[in-house]
Amino acid sequence: MWVVGLAYVIGALIALPIGIMSAYKQYSVFDQIRAFLSIIGLPVPPFFSGVFAILIFAVYPNWFPSIYNTNLVVDSWSSFVKQLRQIIMPVMVLPVQTTAQISRYVRSSMLE
Repeated sequence: MWVVGLAYVIGALIALPIGIMSAYKQYSVFDQIRAFLSIIGLPVPPFFSGVFAILIFAVYPNWFPSIYNTNLVVDSWSSFVKQLRQIIMPVMVLPVQTTAQISRYVRSSMLE
């Protein structure tokens, strides 16, 4: 629940300014880039972009764990850091679709 909630909040915080600026600068280069990224971000499912995130950030450089440990008990600073390290990748992947959807809705609402 923490992962999905945090991902939605981050997606909304990214999408609101993008949608507002896109409506304010209608048909600009910024608006065209936002539209292109929204078109790419909407149909890509999280399980597909998640595999790429695992390959890019977990397998080759070994920065983050590739498997989410559900048995991890946060009772010390080191276990909290481990929890943060395993939350980062899902929270990076899940807001992609949310950001694309909300930025499109905000832009259309601002233009009306």
